[in-house]
Amino acid sequence: GSVVDDKNEFDLLLLGDCMGWAGFRPVVFEKLSGLNVFNMAVDVEQTYLMTYVLLSRYLKNCRTPPKLVLFQVSAHSLLAQELSMNRKRLRSAVLPYFRVDSDFLDELLPSVQRDYAHYRVLTIVPSLKKQFFFYNRPPWYVTAWSSSRAKYDHFMDYHVSEKAFFNEDLDPLKKPVSLVTSIPKEMQSFRVCEGNLKYFHKIMDLLENHNTAVVVCSSPIREDEAVLWDACDLENRLNELIKVNIHMHKNVLGYWNMWRSVTNIECYADHFHLNLSGANLYT
Repeated sequence: GSVVDDKNEFDLLLLGDCMGWAGFRPVVFEKLSGLNVFNMAVDVEQTYLMTYVLLSRYLKNCRTPPKLVLFQVSAHSLLAQELSMNRKRLRSAVLPYFRVDSDFLDELLPSVQRDYAHYRVLTIVPSLKKQFFFYNRPPWYVTAWSSSRAKYDHFMDYHVSEKAFFNEDLDPLKKPVSLVTSIPKEMQSFRVCEGNLKYFHKIMDLLENHNTAVVVCSSPIREDEAVLWDACDLENRLNELIKVNIHMHKNVLGYWNMWRSVTNIECYADHFHLNLSGANLYT
């Protein structure tokens, strides 16, 4: 919360889904470029709507807008059966972890807004707002395996020092996948996620209004998954989708095709997410 609410002035913001969250290491960017960098990517289940809200808050409060935004996109965010902010996703992926103010509630579908009208009271009365958010649960990626407050504090200190990069190697519940044998049906049928596409354009417009340049880049895929992609020409179709949707935004400097940038299976913590060595290579 403090990152988007305080008067920060990062030169480079990294946006995207969980493939970027576990793939972009700001400290590596900073060492190579000398820029001040922060990873603002969120989980794929939190959708580009959450990215839009967080970015809006940041741009409202920062001292100066970022010089550049690097926006990572994945097949999972662009192609999905239903990746909208519905009731289930709101309860499981947003309410426990983010401050829900009117800026977020205003973006919800009217039917969902009615169910959560009581949250507007919490955003209006300061004392209630403070009390309510004090009881929000710590992030799942800490509570899932932290057995003590000391371990929790140690992990959060590390997370802060890494500028919000998530190191998948620290998750003892993570099990490597030896072979990917299938891809989701939404990818095979190329079902475009209209909800995320809508907020992709809203994010681009917001950045253009703040004179911030953007580079869009794709997330990497494993070599065994790449074989499955080739069978349905998925990479070319995704590249065309991305290029069509960035063409209308004057602040987009270009698109980096990074699908095959890290293909070694040993660089992956699971089917999708990079481990630390993979993140270093991707970054």
